[in-house]
Amino acid sequence: MKKLKAFIYVYTKSLTNLPYYRDILKTSFKFSLKYYLLLALFASIITTAAVSIKVVPETFKVFGDLVNSARSAFPDDLVFTIKSGEWTINREEPFIVPLPDFGTKKEINGQSSEAKTPKNLAVFYHTGTIEDLDNLDTLILFNKVNVLYREDNKISVVPIKDLPDNVINKTEFNKFISIFVSIVKVFPLLMVLMIFLLVLIANIIFRAIYFVWISLFVWLASKIIGTNLVYKDSLRIAMHSATLPVTLGVLFSFFDFAPFPFWFSLLNLLFAVFVLLDMKKFNKSQV
Repeated sequence: MKKLKAFIYVYTKSLTNLPYYRDILKTSFKFSLKYYLLLALFASIITTAAVSIKVVPETFKVFGDLVNSARSAFPDDLVFTIKSGEWTINREEPFIVPLPDFGTKKEINGQSSEAKTPKNLAVFYHTGTIEDLDNLDTLILFNKVNVLYREDNKISVVPIKDLPDNVINKTEFNKFISIFVSIVKVFPLLMVLMIFLLVLIANIIFRAIYFVWISLFVWLASKIIGTNLVYKDSLRIAMHSATLPVTLGVLFSFFDFAPFPFWFSLLNLLFAVFVLLDMKKFNKSQV
């Protein structure tokens, strides 16, 4: 609790009190480093919450639509059999399985535009060829000897003889869907954890690189203004003056909003310049 109170105190002072920066330079570099790491941690937690409350429900709506569409699209009497390297299906060929629409249409300049995805999910066609992937506009093609499918702008092939013997009907398909649904139930936690790790990496590792060069600008500004800070102190000022843009960045994450390019750096540097001007004013008053 004492550490949290200390963090809140430093956070408030770094955000609102320019003279406080003179006290910061009287402490060790470790003090500033620990402060920013805690700032990054709390910012990452709140940002993760802001992103998750939007992304996770939308993602699971897509999963739900996928499951419902798959269940309704699979005919009750369909039977697909693989045995001894050959497959059969109790339908007239080519048997086409359409690809459900999960938002592949998007608005461009107010007009609906189809995303570049195949119209069909799979086609079962013993005499089909590689050209039929395009002719039948499908993601997957089962022909007599191979399964052809699109992968990363290329076509991959799996021989039918390498597939295990199996019979897929409505009952087996529903079992697979049930397993899929049970697996998906753990996705919210995994998604939140992944979002948190990505945000934390951005706030710590990427910002560490960022502070290296933004501190150069603070150091140059200190030379121009006349406070003549060493680079290490310029780095510490940059870390604490980032409190304002970090705070705004967290708030913006709730609204999917960013003011303009490089706003974070400009605001960080501007706040640091005000700190330097306050230091110069204090130094003059001491003369």
